[in-house]
Amino acid sequence: MPRFRFPKHPLREIQDIFGVQENNPRDVVLVSLDLEVNRNHPQWNRWNEISQIGVSFFDTRSLSSPYPASPQLDTQHFIIGGHKRLAHPRTKFYFGNSQHIINQKDVNKAIRDLLQIPDETSPGNYRDVILLAHGLSTDLAVCAKRGLVLEDLATIVGLLDTTYLATEVLGMRFQLVYLLRILGLPFQEVHNAGNDANYALRVLLVLSYYGLKPDLVGRCDTLEYFKALGFNPLPDTTRRNAKLRSLKLRCADYTLHALETGSLTFFEGF
Repeated sequence: MPRFRFPKHPLREIQDIFGVQENNPRDVVLVSLDLEVNRNHPQWNRWNEISQIGVSFFDTRSLSSPYPASPQLDTQHFIIGGHKRLAHPRTKFYFGNSQHIINQKDVNKAIRDLLQIPDETSPGNYRDVILLAHGLSTDLAVCAKRGLVLEDLATIVGLLDTTYLATEVLGMRFQLVYLLRILGLPFQEVHNAGNDANYALRVLLVLSYYGLKPDLVGRCDTLEYFKALGFNPLPDTTRRNAKLRSLKLRCADYTLHALETGSLTFFEGF
């Protein structure tokens, strides 16, 4: 029996999480998760090999006025595999610098660590986490295939799926890219796990704005903050990408670099 089920009425759950009417939010961190899997060789049944991890965070402790003029969502991107795999996706990530995980065996621990957020006000304890995604059941299944049951992590106290939220607010389910277009949100380079995690969290905040606002009397600063976060322009990555391209390894350097970082060994299989 699973500990949690996706709420049938996510707007009601979201209103409770953010305490929109009472201005009394729950003390939780919303973590938007996106996983990209290796589909290069489906005949090898490698669909559970994760090639990218994306996470984006919203801490309800940030819900105190005055809100920042240019709000940002903390977003992280991890690329798994050899250095050749690292070179391409990191220039497509819009919200910082990508991080590198060399081996698949380290992926489960990395995901667990991302969902165990230290509580700065209570040393030794962790924050309660509400896990969300667009199509979260797929990400849960990928992790379960790897022996990682996210719902069983002690820090997870709830699940949200923006596909159900879109159905409640808009009356239909949409793929993430179409939902971004319909809502008019800024986006580029979908299917980059870091970007998609950020976009799914933006979708949740903006759908919450449109779904909850009609029932409120007068202006609600929290919902206006959600709208500002959702529509905040994408960062300009031109200078960063130029720097990354200038640091790009030559083909002749890949093998040496892989040996130095431990992602390649001549003794594998012996």
